[in-house]
Amino acid sequence: MRVVTLERIHFSDNEVIGLLRIVGSSFKCLTIERPWKNNTPNISCIPRGTYKIIKDTFGKAEPPYPNYKVLKVPGRTFIEFHAANKANQLRGCIALGAELAVMDNRIAITSSRNTHNDWMAFMNEDTDDEAALIISERR
Repeated sequence: MRVVTLERIHFSDNEVIGLLRIVGSSFKCLTIERPWKNNTPNISCIPRGTYKIIKDTFGKAEPPYPNYKVLKVPGRTFIEFHAANKANQLRGCIALGAELAVMDNRIAITSSRNTHNDWMAFMNEDTDDEAALIISERR
């Protein structure tokens, strides 16, 4: 089973920035999430911890595209990895990106769709449709 690590490195009232890696591969990227708001659905990032992620489809997009869903987050459902550039485009999910930028006077990430596609390609090198996600914080 693949192991994915997400180390949160920047915290503000508007967003959380992290570094995501697939253990045993060369893949790494940035992440953006909503800020910590006590795990409140739709407005908070999820708690630190270890989770199972499974291959799924992000159905809110047209057309839907492959992604991974985070399972068994206490008090939460439908936490997914998907494309987005700004934290306010998320409802508790995690977006992947290539570089930091400023959009609408807020910290954002760039090339989210391309980075997400690259991540899926690396994840698909393993035939297993699930992985472990370990979320930690550097404060």
